[in-house]
Amino acid sequence: MPDSSPNLRDTLHSAYSFVRSVEANRATAALTLDHMLQAQIIQIDTNVSSSIPQKVSKLDRLEQLKKDLTTVVAEIIRVGDDTTALTKMGVYEIDSGAYLPPLYPGRGE
Repeated sequence: MPDSSPNLRDTLHSAYSFVRSVEANRATAALTLDHMLQAQIIQIDTNVSSSIPQKVSKLDRLEQLKKDLTTVVAEIIRVGDDTTALTKMGVYEIDSGAYLPPLYPGRGE
């Protein structure tokens, strides 16, 4: 038969969990979409840091990433099915014994 006597650890754990859940609910309720959007806008627009004067903003990094991805995709389209060029670009990593599947399956390759 299980012991039904009060246990100090269980009781303290229950009380602590209750208090923490109330705090978490209050914090979540206070957070609005406006607050989150404003925080993102500040993070995106921030271009200067007091500790790192040359820090690049998130917007600048996103723009550079977009440019890099556009360039890579254009180059992949340009080289087409040339596996040697695609391998040099890092699209394929060729293992000497590996099977290289067709780039566009189902097109009679």
